[in-house]
Amino acid sequence: MKGIVFNIQKYSVQDGPGIRTIVFLKGCPLRCKWCSNPESGEFCPQIIFQRKLCLDCRSCIVSCPVKAVADDRGYGKVIHKELCLNCGSCVENCPSGALKRIGREMTVEEVISEVEKDSIFYRKTGGGVTLSGGEPFAQAEFVEELLGQLKENRIRTAVETSGYVSRQVLERCKDKVDLFLYDIKHMDEKVHKAYTGVSNRRILDNLKYLNSCGKKIWIRIPLIPRINMEWDNIRRTFKLAEGFACVERVELLPYHRYGVGKYEQLSMDYELKHIKAPMEEELKSLLKMIGEHFPQVKCIIRYH
Repeated sequence: MKGIVFNIQKYSVQDGPGIRTIVFLKGCPLRCKWCSNPESGEFCPQIIFQRKLCLDCRSCIVSCPVKAVADDRGYGKVIHKELCLNCGSCVENCPSGALKRIGREMTVEEVISEVEKDSIFYRKTGGGVTLSGGEPFAQAEFVEELLGQLKENRIRTAVETSGYVSRQVLERCKDKVDLFLYDIKHMDEKVHKAYTGVSNRRILDNLKYLNSCGKKIWIRIPLIPRINMEWDNIRRTFKLAEGFACVERVELLPYHRYGVGKYEQLSMDYELKHIKAPMEEELKSLLKMIGEHFPQVKCIIRYH
């Protein structure tokens, strides 16, 4: 059983309790316009171009067997996705490391071997392994097998999910997951579809299902100014959380621009150039309102 992994991040304290290892899986059915991991969207390895490292030696162009790499009007290199075979020839022949391959096939056993190196930290701190992405459940068979192996090795598991997955996948995997980090991006279906590409109906239905199964849930809300930070949307989301007994907390994730540079490296356009990160005063005011209207819901701001 193999999956496409694009990063394994160790010693994280952001994505679940204790010290954790985060396994990032490629592939996502959503296209959130604010996504800080655009390299996670495609279900296959990708090649990125880091302009500042380029020597303009043209080794990549010469070595590409299908001429997928070309000059970008003297400003760097562009990789034509419709031609690229992902063979890695351009990466191997780049002397400066300006070209880099994102994502590689790993077996379940290889992932287990890597994460088990830090098992002592999991035991000491109540941590474990969190699967993230992309959408982890989009690689359903691999994730099901991986979760099963982690549980057999007595490693606590968490999955960061958009909730946009089939009910059948959740039914197969839910008992192997100790904690669901569940994204709620917008309560309005039309707005949700406009900014993520998909409806939120399945997401909300799956949240209701997991709650009915007694699963431990932390709801996460990415706070995007001018998109989902208005009080009506926040109020509706917390009203939802308030009604689910298994939702232990709500985490607010303020928008940031750390991933903007990745869009250029992937020859992608970043559509939210006009959006700025929320001010500290805005966040404090929002927390105060939440506390006044929903005092029984535990809420924290989680900075990434």
